[in-house]
Amino acid sequence: TVCEEPTRIAFEKTSLTLGIGQIVKPEVTLYAGETKLTTEDLKFKSSNAKIVAVAADGTIKGMAVGTATIYAQTYN
Repeated sequence: TVCEEPTRIAFEKTSLTLGIGQIVKPEVTLYAGETKLTTEDLKFKSSNAKIVAVAADGTIKGMAVGTATIYAQTYN
């Protein structure tokens, strides 16, 4: 199957407040133009894993008091 190249990634929420130990899986949508694509190939990263840890599937966990940014990246 050949699909259009992804053009943007959108998180359902642009900001979250978590407690230490709290786990959340934010909804993430991948688009090619206005067409929604599967998000299974996204890679996630935390700007500071000591504050917020992020799993391969995008699940995040509050680790300590502070602020961190979660990034999602696709192959392109």
